[in-house]
Amino acid sequence: MLRKTVALLCMLLLLIGCRPVTLDDDEGKKFSILSYRGAPALSVLSLVNEGYDIQTSTSVDTFVHSFEDGKFDILIAPVNVGVDSYNSNQNYRMLAVIGFGNSYLVADKENYGSGNVGAYGPNTVGGKLINYLSDINLKNYNIVWYDSPSQLEKAMIDGEISAAIVDEITFNKLNDSQDKEFFKIEDLRADYEYETKYGRYPEFAIFVRNDLIEKNQNDIVALAKKIKSGINTYKTDKTTFNNVLENTDVTRLGFDDYTLIRESYNYCGLDYVNASSCYDEIAAILELCEVELSKAVIIE
Repeated sequence: MLRKTVALLCMLLLLIGCRPVTLDDDEGKKFSILSYRGAPALSVLSLVNEGYDIQTSTSVDTFVHSFEDGKFDILIAPVNVGVDSYNSNQNYRMLAVIGFGNSYLVADKENYGSGNVGAYGPNTVGGKLINYLSDINLKNYNIVWYDSPSQLEKAMIDGEISAAIVDEITFNKLNDSQDKEFFKIEDLRADYEYETKYGRYPEFAIFVRNDLIEKNQNDIVALAKKIKSGINTYKTDKTTFNNVLENTDVTRLGFDDYTLIRESYNYCGLDYVNASSCYDEIAAILELCEVELSKAVIIE
């Protein structure tokens, strides 16, 4: 019975991709969602005004605990953290990848070629990639780890450190925050592509609590449709996008205002790809993270 139910869910998810991109207001269960702050949280921008309980965090420990206690219905988490947690407790399974890596080494000098480089999240996909590249493309730099994105941003703004590895949103935030200009020195996605055969690496994914996959499959399909439609629509229809931004409390997603979202949305790695459709890419980045991937974690 469970196999038939999961097969039906997969078929419905595939049908989502064949439908027109619309932002309808289907009624259904309002899931509780914990999302990694920043670009991943933007995947649920279309849900903010629809009554969903959305919380954000950048603490890996918070996500590890959430995978264990099952408090939230949906977790939008680093791929390696979610899969590693599944290997321990099988509480959540992966529905889709919604964030692909877009990290850069940035500095206040265009010719910055060696020295200290700030970074955060050593236990996330991005952190594992930094460690991997530290012996290759980043071998001339000394990586200095910070406890959070906000601490790293403050260190850059205060001049405590001259270079850092950050995503598109943080890069824009740094350049918007002061007169000093920062430059992109190294593209870690391009480095990853050079070292592997993959042009992108899955960084964040949607994980659904196991009991909901069967019990609330129609609501999950509706949720997936809203998320995918939102991402696709906001990338192409800027009138709708701007209207949503101006009428949404983006502080619920961890942003002070919508300025950064507006300038970064199309370039921050957001997408919606069924996990079963990018299995090889997931497997490749998890091998780098030294996390075992079981096909059972993928909803297919």
